[in-house]
Amino acid sequence: MIVAGAETAWVTPTAIKKWRGAGLSVLGLHPPHDRPAQRILTIGGADAVLPDTTPPDQVLQVVRILERPVPAESESGTLTAVTGSKGAPGISEVALCLAWGLAERRPTLLIDLDRQGPSLSVRLGVTPAPDVAHAADAVMMSGVFPPEVRRIGRLALLAGPAMRHSGPLAGSLINEVVQAAEGTFERIVVDLGVSAPDDPLLYRAASRILTCEASPKGLVRAAATVESWAAPLPSLVLNRVPPGTNADTINAARHWLGLEPRVLLPNLAEVPETSRAAGPPNRRLVELLEPLHEPVPANLD
Repeated sequence: MIVAGAETAWVTPTAIKKWRGAGLSVLGLHPPHDRPAQRILTIGGADAVLPDTTPPDQVLQVVRILERPVPAESESGTLTAVTGSKGAPGISEVALCLAWGLAERRPTLLIDLDRQGPSLSVRLGVTPAPDVAHAADAVMMSGVFPPEVRRIGRLALLAGPAMRHSGPLAGSLINEVVQAAEGTFERIVVDLGVSAPDDPLLYRAASRILTCEASPKGLVRAAATVESWAAPLPSLVLNRVPPGTNADTINAARHWLGLEPRVLLPNLAEVPETSRAAGPPNRRLVELLEPLHEPVPANLD
């Protein structure tokens, strides 16, 4: 059982729903006459909601009543975070190809959280709506992920940017959106763009993918990213690998990054052409990313 005070910042409707989905009972307490606080607990579906002035013996009585097993509603979806270094190494295309392949087998959501250059809606030729800010508003009102998401084939897309007119969304709101999505989709892929090395979503994710362009400049940039990396180490995807140089490229990545490449994506001339035409991702790249469909242990080499 969890006894949660509504004035605590991390007690949100989404968190309450997740606790109950995990089989926990939730008793919510709120200041008397604080209707917004009471509403948070009610929307989240707390098993009981009481003013925090309730006498202790009555609170204890409610606790005893709630001491019962609550069946879990569903398993939480699996989050994959895709990032990379500066210099456009192909982060968004890798995220799209990975999510596209996952969507062929299970409900999958792709979220554009690239704060510097959100481009997935442009890449797919759709309007950037609904976006992350719309989803954040809906989640804070209801505690659940909004059903209005754009569908491209079997893939669901939540467009960027993660901003309102007043500026970027707070990390806590973005986390609420991701947490709510985990209760709706089996797999969630987030395009973080060039993220901070201590981005909370890199810690939260079941697996992390570092996209690196397979060129000397790309390796140098990725080495700087790895040097400041704070989360569990990622799976390395080498992108735009020139033909006939696989062994040299792998050895250079091992030496400069200290990571074993998990996937090598060839440099295909049709990929940028398809992107400019807003077509579906290249089928070969989708298939090559299949080894990353299931989370792998953090690379400790």
